[in-house]
Amino acid sequence: LMLLHLPLQTIKRMDLKQRHGSRNVCFTCLIGIILMVPTRHLVTCLVSGVPAMFSMVPTRTSSSRVPAHQMHQVSEVSLPTGAPPFSFPPEPSLGKVEYKLRLTAQEGSERFEELVTQLNWRMRECTSSEECAEFDDLSQYRDAIYRLGVSDDGMVPGLSDAELAESLSVLKAMAARIPATVTVISRKAGIHPGNRTAITALVRACQASLFVSGGDEVRICTVGNVDSGKSTLLGLLTQGLQDDGRGRARSAVFRHRHEMETGRTSCIATTTLGFDQTGQVVNYQVDDTGLFRSEEPHHNVGRIEAQARIAEKASKLITFFDLCGHERYFKTTLQGMVGLNPDYLLCTVDANRGEMRGMVHEHLVVAHALAIPTIICLTKCDMASEDQLNSALLDVKQFMKKLGSRTLVVKDANDAVLAAERILQGYSPIFICSAVTGAMVPELKLLLNVLSRRPLFKENDESAETAQPALQIQIDEFFPQVPGVGLVIAGRILHGTARPGDAVRIGPMVDAAGELIKDGFVNLRISSIRVQDHPVEQLRAGSSGTFALRASGKAKDALTLRALSRSRLLVGTKSILTPTRWMKASVTVLQHPSSIRKNYEPVLHVGMIRQTARVISMTDTDGKPVDLLRAGDSAEVLFRWAHWPEIVEPGCALVFRENSVKGIGTVTWVGDLDEPKRRSEKRDGRDGREGREGREGRRKAKAKRAKASKTRTEEGKDSDKKLRKGIARDRSRKSKRSRS
Repeated sequence: LMLLHLPLQTIKRMDLKQRHGSRNVCFTCLIGIILMVPTRHLVTCLVSGVPAMFSMVPTRTSSSRVPAHQMHQVSEVSLPTGAPPFSFPPEPSLGKVEYKLRLTAQEGSERFEELVTQLNWRMRECTSSEECAEFDDLSQYRDAIYRLGVSDDGMVPGLSDAELAESLSVLKAMAARIPATVTVISRKAGIHPGNRTAITALVRACQASLFVSGGDEVRICTVGNVDSGKSTLLGLLTQGLQDDGRGRARSAVFRHRHEMETGRTSCIATTTLGFDQTGQVVNYQVDDTGLFRSEEPHHNVGRIEAQARIAEKASKLITFFDLCGHERYFKTTLQGMVGLNPDYLLCTVDANRGEMRGMVHEHLVVAHALAIPTIICLTKCDMASEDQLNSALLDVKQFMKKLGSRTLVVKDANDAVLAAERILQGYSPIFICSAVTGAMVPELKLLLNVLSRRPLFKENDESAETAQPALQIQIDEFFPQVPGVGLVIAGRILHGTARPGDAVRIGPMVDAAGELIKDGFVNLRISSIRVQDHPVEQLRAGSSGTFALRASGKAKDALTLRALSRSRLLVGTKSILTPTRWMKASVTVLQHPSSIRKNYEPVLHVGMIRQTARVISMTDTDGKPVDLLRAGDSAEVLFRWAHWPEIVEPGCALVFRENSVKGIGTVTWVGDLDEPKRRSEKRDGRDGREGREGREGRRKAKAKRAKASKTRTEEGKDSDKKLRKGIARDRSRKSKRSRS
């Protein structure tokens, strides 16, 4: 009460200025204002009995390279407050997750048939009614997740032992109609009242349907700063090797000798992880702990043969792409993130350092720009202290919050299943794991086991007009001379369906000068398709595989090594895509030391394309010209490829860089524009013809000038020779006269 009385009396006494001076008046008023807040908390504590909060948790700013004003500031979203201690979000209407409070139905009854139909819907993982309508058979089954003892609003009343046994029996009878298997992946017991139980079951289709549509494959790229444990974590997941702290686990992932010596990845390495129908890893036999493999690995076994055997046993396949973490190889990492079209990103952060360091900021910014869901693993938790671990976790949460992503720290199997459901809705699960002790590795495997592929790409306008979408395959890698086969490419189908015997075109085909050869395409034919070294009869959009191509005699001559190295796309004969030199994109500058102006030449990454382009013009959203762009600005930018035309589809993501990422964007238009003639073209193109004839005329004129210059040079040399001979002759005559 005295503290409350002091500021009031201080304000009331207006004659302080006359007694003590103006300086004392200001000081007294300041003290009174400061004491008002703790006085109010003290009065609240004395009256209501609620403890007053006199301290605040200190905030820690993230060491991000990206300015904060360029990111969306959102609050972290958690589960609804006021709910019971254990609950789930409401049941989604689409997707593969189904809530059932209890299953009771006689096999063969009308209710049972309705439940089987609902299971069909969930196992096809439809994200829309239009997507499910595209499936004309039941061979597209993947898996579904059923929560028993959970109501539709997410509340968990649970089931008794008898009710749980009956519900599981009905679910297994439903799965037998597909056919599929049912596996309990998590259990929550001791729910009050009545000590009831709720379970989460995985319903997965039988192995026979794995390669009908190219396999249920999930593509994941691993990123993170150098020495953060990316390759070590992959060695633990795919090979079951317990790390010894000196590189034992990562030795199974590296491909080159210098990587083994330095411990740093320099190229993109591919490894696979397979799960059977019950969710068990098929890559190796686990030991008694269930974490590591029980026998020594055979490192001499070829990678292709090993991956083929894994695919034979697996009902679900995870393909990992181990990307580089060093800044020196950032262009390779960026090409993998943009061009490989991963479904998810696995980002590792060294918890032993206490914060995010190095290139991990660039990786997460690019992932956010490309809308790739991200899984974050805090590695080396066995070495980190509690303060370092909490500091690293806080830094990750703050950085992801600035990016607009909500975080979910996974602590048990229930959290892992929930994270798999919510990751496509903007959540980023965080695992605190170790490759030495195996901490949180089973939960990470469970998440990978229940992850589903991202929704398929949206078809372009040309495919919407026809019943069958035009085939479009992105080329990831090519093998020009495979013994007994010929030309083989590896890639992923973006649109349409590929079958052996289909006629295709590869492009863009350019010569040494960067000019298109004919129309920029060479006609080929698909002779065979293989997925994980298994032949398939067809491959749908979103699936990856290798394609053996057959060419005629004239086409073989055009398929040189230089021409193939510049080809990035394989399209069907009905596709309207053509190589173009000009492209418009809606871009946003993330960071730049000064400003971006006209004639700025960054390196563009669009799919597997990586080429320098020049900025021709810039306009704002209203169409008004813009002279320069700074960090945080957005504009419509017109680019021109510097070396040769490229095949780009509108709607593709775009990333441009110099050394680090400078900006992101989306392609809005592609085409060709009339280019102004250069001085040499105006001088040589007297006939005014364009296209090939004009270029041929310019070449002939240039050759003629070179020949004339050579002739003049030779004539000059002859005249100089004659002059030298005459001078020498005159000198000899003079010497003779002088002697005589």
